[in-house]
Amino acid sequence: MKIILFFALLALFTLLLLYVSRDRQRPAANDEASVAVKRGALKAPPQHAAEAAALIMALAKTQDSWPQVLAQSRLFLWSSDEPEKAWNEQARREGLPPVALEGSGDNLFLVFGDHRQPLRVTGDRDDLLRGYLDLNLAVQPDYEVRYLIDSTHSSNRAFLALAHQDWQRLEQQFGAAAVAYRFYPLGANFEHFIQSVKEAYQGRYSH
Repeated sequence: MKIILFFALLALFTLLLLYVSRDRQRPAANDEASVAVKRGALKAPPQHAAEAAALIMALAKTQDSWPQVLAQSRLFLWSSDEPEKAWNEQARREGLPPVALEGSGDNLFLVFGDHRQPLRVTGDRDDLLRGYLDLNLAVQPDYEVRYLIDSTHSSNRAFLALAHQDWQRLEQQFGAAAVAYRFYPLGANFEHFIQSVKEAYQGRYSH
């Protein structure tokens, strides 16, 4: 009887030691969060357009950035919005100089500092999209608006506006060709822009 009692107490003592040991090894909630962040399981969402661009550039070339863009849609300019309104919304968020729209009818200008850029209005469905090329010309050379090629399949196209030096940093880190693969530099020729991004996007992904 004493032997049975001895082994029962020994087993109970062993279980108690295992429980205490396991409890000591378990990290606190904050520690678990810290470990998760270090491992990349938890990431704070980007708060600025430059951060969103860097995250997109970090994707594998075969990976579509569209889901990530939709998740951070507030950091992009969208072709469904008037260019100056989209810019000014980001300007308030990022601390950028505003753009003003002046004129009337077909005689409109985007005013950025001392620069008055004519806003081409033809009355067709592409006026808003075309306006982003004019917006890019208006904010140069300090800022640049680029087109997100992965939005080509959508009826609502995405643009990203960054300071010129931020685009330079991305190109220095990832290479100019790699940045252009995601973010197409805009010119003044709208027809060339449409054709170029269509060709760049064609066959890129399975959808």
